[in-house]
Amino acid sequence: MLLARHNLEQDLLREDLNKKQTQKDLECAMLLRHHESTQELEFRQLASVQRTRADLIRTQHQTELTNQLEYNKRREQELRQKHAVEVRQQPKSLKSKELQIKRQFQDTCKIQTRQYKALRNHLLETTPKADHKAVLKRLKEEQTRKLATLAEQYDHSINDMLSTQALRLDETQEAEYQVLRMQLQQELELLNAYQSKIKIHTDSQHEREAKDLEQRVSIRRALLEQRIEEEMLSLQNERSERIRTLLERQAREIEAFDSESMRLGFSNMALTGIPAGGLQPGLPQPASRRRRGWPSRPCPARAATGPTACTRTTRAPPSWRSQNSCAGGGGGGAAGPSAGPSRSAPPTAWAARAACTPTLPLPPPPPPPRRPPPPPTTLTTTTTTTTCPSTTTTRARRSCTASGTASARDRATGAGPTGPRPPPLRPQLLPVAGAAAPPPPPPPITLSSSPPSSSSSSSSQGATAGGPGWW
Repeated sequence: MLLARHNLEQDLLREDLNKKQTQKDLECAMLLRHHESTQELEFRQLASVQRTRADLIRTQHQTELTNQLEYNKRREQELRQKHAVEVRQQPKSLKSKELQIKRQFQDTCKIQTRQYKALRNHLLETTPKADHKAVLKRLKEEQTRKLATLAEQYDHSINDMLSTQALRLDETQEAEYQVLRMQLQQELELLNAYQSKIKIHTDSQHEREAKDLEQRVSIRRALLEQRIEEEMLSLQNERSERIRTLLERQAREIEAFDSESMRLGFSNMALTGIPAGGLQPGLPQPASRRRRGWPSRPCPARAATGPTACTRTTRAPPSWRSQNSCAGGGGGGAAGPSAGPSRSAPPTAWAARAACTPTLPLPPPPPPPRRPPPPPTTLTTTTTTTTCPSTTTTRARRSCTASGTASARDRATGAGPTGPRPPPLRPQLLPVAGAAAPPPPPPPITLSSSPPSSSSSSSSQGATAGGPGWW
């Protein structure tokens, strides 16, 4: 039962650890897929943002350039309209200037006339009367000559003004047009330079964002891989720790079970039991097996290390006890060479657990024929020395020594461990064809434990089933 529970615990632990390992693998795969999906979404989002930003900047630059060109055209058109108005207004301006010049000429003539009048009056007062006529004639000629010269000068200035004003208008308009074109060209160049600078800055920003994203993704991937490695290492440590804890606990339970078995006197030979077909018709079943509640699943005691020889003083058993001591559980009845290898315990605890095999209970036997009671016996003490094989361990020698001591006690006293022999019971066997009457009682036989080959095979199976290499 203990071995079955240990095997069940090992199976449950193995299943739990395998489920945890599978869950951890799925979790790591899910984290990697999530990282890949997040990385793809981040790169896609960055590309979309950069493409949108580039489209907006391109649209903005195109709009600015279009607006600048429209502004240039509007300025040129306004200048041309202004020049056309000036050209249309040029005759009027020339007339107004000519009238202005004529007005100035008239004013000058009036001034000259007043001056000559004043000069004539002064000369008439200072010159004699006889010379007045000549003086007046001379002054009049001089006044006429000066007025004619002044009129010629004003006419010449008017002609010069008319001729130079048209040429000056064309030159002024051309100069204004050139200045405007240079100004508009400079503004367009400044706009192109500014747009180129913005585009270069945007491209560098896009490259920097892409590098930052790649670096961030690589760092996150490295941290994720490190976390996965740490979790895997932690899971492996937990797996090893749980396996070690389980094996240590099972080893302690087996040690406690072996110690309790040795304390209660359950040796390897006593716990081996009698096989189902080992009894024959007419062979009585010992009362100790009926009185005592032997376990349905005997388990051999674990062997210890070190050679020993056990000696114990016991009471001599009766004759029927000496014959069937192996079946009664008191120890090996025959201490001959054939019983020596069978009393050796398995070399390891796993082999001891593997030897725990369930036995089926026998059916109730029919009432045996009456036999004469045995002669009265007297209690005597006998010292029996059983030497265990040197190849077995200390605990195996203890078990074989205990079995030998119990056998000697039974032979010396002639009674079971609980008192005088009760009426013998005959086990009920299958009917044999051709048997008309019950057979006579068989001669006394000696039952031995399982052969060494079965013990070695059981130990090998136990080591395979529950050894530390089951994972």
